[in-house]
Amino acid sequence: MHLKKNLFLSLLVALIFLIDGILTNSHYGLSWDEPEHFLRGQGYLRLFLTGKATYEGLPPYQLDKARSDPNYHSRSYYQHDAYGAQTWFVDDKGHPPLNDILSALFNYIFYQKLGIAGDIASYHLFNIFISSLLVGLVFLFAIETFGLGPGIFSAIFMGSYPLFWSESHFNIKDPAQSFFFVLTLYLLWKIFNKQKIKYILFAAIAAGLAFSVKFNILFSPFIVTPWALLLLIKEKKKFVSFLFQKNVLLILLIFPLIMLTILIAIWPFLWQDIFGNLVLVFSYYKELGTESSFDFNPLTAWNFYAARWILYTTPPLILICFLAGLINWRNNWYKNNYVFVLWFLIFIVTVGRVSFPNTSIYGGVRQIMEYIPAMALISGVGADWLRHHFIKFLPRYSILINCLFVASLLLISIYPLYKIHPNENVYFNFLVGGLKGAYQAGIPSAGNSYGNAYWQVIQWLNKHAEQNSRIALIQGTSLNIATSELRTDLDFSNSYWTGINREGEYLIELTPAKILKLFPYAWDYVDTLLEPVYEVKVDDMAIARVWKNDLEHTKLEYRKPEVLYKGLISQKIIDSEIIFKLEKPVLLTRLTLGYIGIGCQGNNGDIWTSVDGIKFSQEIEPIPTEQVSELTKKDNTIYYYFSARPAKYIKIIAKDAQSCLLHDPAIELSILKD
Repeated sequence: MHLKKNLFLSLLVALIFLIDGILTNSHYGLSWDEPEHFLRGQGYLRLFLTGKATYEGLPPYQLDKARSDPNYHSRSYYQHDAYGAQTWFVDDKGHPPLNDILSALFNYIFYQKLGIAGDIASYHLFNIFISSLLVGLVFLFAIETFGLGPGIFSAIFMGSYPLFWSESHFNIKDPAQSFFFVLTLYLLWKIFNKQKIKYILFAAIAAGLAFSVKFNILFSPFIVTPWALLLLIKEKKKFVSFLFQKNVLLILLIFPLIMLTILIAIWPFLWQDIFGNLVLVFSYYKELGTESSFDFNPLTAWNFYAARWILYTTPPLILICFLAGLINWRNNWYKNNYVFVLWFLIFIVTVGRVSFPNTSIYGGVRQIMEYIPAMALISGVGADWLRHHFIKFLPRYSILINCLFVASLLLISIYPLYKIHPNENVYFNFLVGGLKGAYQAGIPSAGNSYGNAYWQVIQWLNKHAEQNSRIALIQGTSLNIATSELRTDLDFSNSYWTGINREGEYLIELTPAKILKLFPYAWDYVDTLLEPVYEVKVDDMAIARVWKNDLEHTKLEYRKPEVLYKGLISQKIIDSEIIFKLEKPVLLTRLTLGYIGIGCQGNNGDIWTSVDGIKFSQEIEPIPTEQVSELTKKDNTIYYYFSARPAKYIKIIAKDAQSCLLHDPAIELSILKD
């Protein structure tokens, strides 16, 4: 009866989070890696439901109708003919697809069949559902081990953790992986606590499901082994007695086999060549986990990026309660079969495995989200310890103190979410000065919403963009921004980027700290010449911007037409360098260099500019390069664009003394009119 009551309360907690998540589902957009998961999930789901590896026989998707008719739901935008299961049979060496398939199933039920949720919103129902189960599981784990108070506090901390709350709406991998990961460890604890063999099978299944989302579960032995050794030392008789019950050792031995069987069963890519394709997947994870580090310490060879990120992005209240839980470890560590030690090991191993020498993590800590449940559980115990101390001072008012304590924790936890909603995954605390301080400190990925902020940009464009406007991203792709949600008359294509021609297209992009700028000219152009027409801001820092590339929205000092430079240009060639000298400094916008392409070698080089002929600055992009799409490209001609660069001297350094750039070069320049 006690177990049923705990399960009921846990489901109630999960239901509260689920309702909140559904009510706010429309506030969030796509994570930029979700579309590929949607495509793959739909391909595999169709294979499992119909046995078909293509979409043959399914009515074609009608984008215009989907954008104009709210009742259209016959097919998902991500059931793309080019991405049926047969595509993924060939190359699918990334993360396993269980979460993709389940997300596609939610779309199939709630969008395609019932029509009660939108195309993208229905995929996100899976994220919200599995995240709700995780909040309920954290509550259950805490209430079964330390009581109702820690259960309530742990659930509050879990559900209100900014990164988790935000990404429970649009992160297709990490909340699901965290749920199955924690469920596995909960069931392993349950095995010893209840001494029942059935929990071993349940744990193996949970581990197999976790394994089928991401390979993080493979690090669980580093958590379970120290905890099991502690049990062996402290509870030797009980531990050995259970271990040698009938079938226990056998099930433990086939535990990995159960995991592997589940992985293979749900991943058709592995069916083609189980051993060979598993090797490819493990190679992928090896590369992913050993890339160059953002926060490498050359003195210790350790990577403190994850630790710093957690310190700066955890709300102060949770940090305080987490510290309180650790301070009180002497009173907690031995209770309930050393479950507190198990939680602490989850946290330490999860963070530590991306901190060891030659390991790495990038893009914040969303990839190791399983640290959050462990942190919430320890913080919940710490908060309950603080509550008891308050009651000791005023025992006569214990009921009032309990109510005020819970209400205060809830309000303090929710406030940061309310303040920056719906951009909670870019939250930074006061220890680094908020998001503004993180930008100023140059913390990698600070302000990176992983695509979520595009949604607010789309809503703004749908409301404010002129009829038949054209839209382009600076460096993203169409999959990043949910083009199916754009107003019907708005036209998106990255080919609409016109540069200094200023043909009036809207340019949009995320603007986190230390962004990797794949197209330097485009970024330099919008930063130098254009005034944003809209910004998504958190702590006064823009995490996404919209620009309109026309004369009206150009900065005042550059609001001039582009004209051909008609002054004299002197030219000097020394070894592999060409130096062009103008009559006076100009605001340079483009260069066209023609040459004779016979009897020479290549046209590679670098461009430098200078105002005085003494101090030169190198342009980021070498030549040749494609900066703006042009229909009138010519052979033996170099085109290069500048963002109103002040220049009187232009120097081209060829990569080879026999370069074609040095063969009778003829230059033409465009500038902003004086």
